[in-house]
Amino acid sequence: MIFLTAGMMVTGCALPGSDSADTGRTSLVADDSEIKKEPIEEMEEGKALDKFFTDDAPGVVQGVNVDDYVGDVDTSNLTIQKSDVEATDEAIQTQENYFLETYAEESDDKALEAKSGDKVIVTYDCTVDGKTLTNYSGKEVPITIGKNYMPEEFESKLVGMHPGDTRNITVDYDDTAADELKNKTAIYAVSMDKICVLGEFNDEFVKEHLDGYKSVRAFEKEYKEQYKQQAINQKILDMIGELAKTITDYPEDYLKAYQGLLTGFDRTSYESSLSTSRQSESDYSFDDFTKDVYGEDYSTTIETYAKGYVGQHLACMKIAKALDLTFTPEEYQRALEEGKMSEDAVSRYGKGYIGSTLYDSFAISKLSDMVKLK
Repeated sequence: MIFLTAGMMVTGCALPGSDSADTGRTSLVADDSEIKKEPIEEMEEGKALDKFFTDDAPGVVQGVNVDDYVGDVDTSNLTIQKSDVEATDEAIQTQENYFLETYAEESDDKALEAKSGDKVIVTYDCTVDGKTLTNYSGKEVPITIGKNYMPEEFESKLVGMHPGDTRNITVDYDDTAADELKNKTAIYAVSMDKICVLGEFNDEFVKEHLDGYKSVRAFEKEYKEQYKQQAINQKILDMIGELAKTITDYPEDYLKAYQGLLTGFDRTSYESSLSTSRQSESDYSFDDFTKDVYGEDYSTTIETYAKGYVGQHLACMKIAKALDLTFTPEEYQRALEEGKMSEDAVSRYGKGYIGSTLYDSFAISKLSDMVKLK
C-alpha cells in the first residue's frame, strides 16, 4: 500500500530518484538505467495515442490494466500546511510589478536614465569579424535590464543610457555559444529607443487595465484565492509525481506511442526553427537540433520523458480508480469547452493526447477538493 500525503510518499523502502535534464520537461522516472536504446518509429502528431482512446472512456488507456503497473494507494490523509499555499506579500508584489511592467508607458524623454530593473526598448546590430549577423540583431526589442534576455555584459552596459543615446557594446562569447558566436567577440551597435515608465498600482490602475476588478483590494483577494488553488494543485502534482516514480514497468506499446508523439512535437519545433533561422535541413539537421536541445543521446532522453508522462498518467488512473472516479464523455466535452480547445487542436494533437491531459487535470482537481488545510 502506498500512502499519498502532502509532504512525502511513505513506502516500504526509499524511493529512487532521477535528475531532470535541462530541457523544459520534468522527469518523473524512478530509474532510467535500464532504458532501451532502440530507435523509435516516429509518429505523426495527432496519431500516436489515438488507438488507446475511446469516446466511451476518454483518458483511460485502452488495453492497459493500471493495477499491473501501479501499487495500491491510500488517499485518506491529504493534508497540507496552510502556510505552504498562502500567497506571501512578496508573491503579491511580484504579480503587481508584472502588471506595472506590462502596462508601463514607453517614453523617449531624454531626461530619463536607464537603471537596473528598468524595461527599455533598444535597437541593435550585431557584428562579428566585420560581418553583420542579422539573426542576432534586433529592432525595437523590449529588454528588462538584469533579466538576462541578453548576455549580462550587454545588459549591464545599458545602465546610464538615455533615449536617443547610442553605444557600442562588446561581448566575448565562449565555446557554449551558438556556432556563429562561438569563441567570438561580438560588437553590438546599440540605440536606446525608449525607457518604460512604471505607473502606480492603485485603484485607478486596476480599473483601467485589469478587467473585472474595481480596486486593489478586490484584485489581491482574487489573486490570493487563485494562488492558493494553484499551490494546492502543484502539491497534488508533486505527490502524483512521487507515485509515478515507484513505477518500474510500463505498457510497451503505449510507451512507444508516447515516444513517437514527443518526437513528432520535437520535429515540429525543429521545422519552426528552420523557418525562423532561414536555414535548410542540409545546413541544420534534425540530429543537430536534438543534440543542441537534449545532448548526444536523444533516444534515451526521449524515452526518459515518455516514461515520465506515461507514469504520471498511470498514477492518475490509479488514483481515480481508488476514488471510484469516472471521467465521463460529458465531462471530457465540458473540459474541452472550458479549455477553449478547438477541433483543430484536437485534430493536431489527437484525442489520445488531449484526453489523457484532460483526464489528469480531472484527477488533480478531484484530489484538490479532498485536501484539508491545517
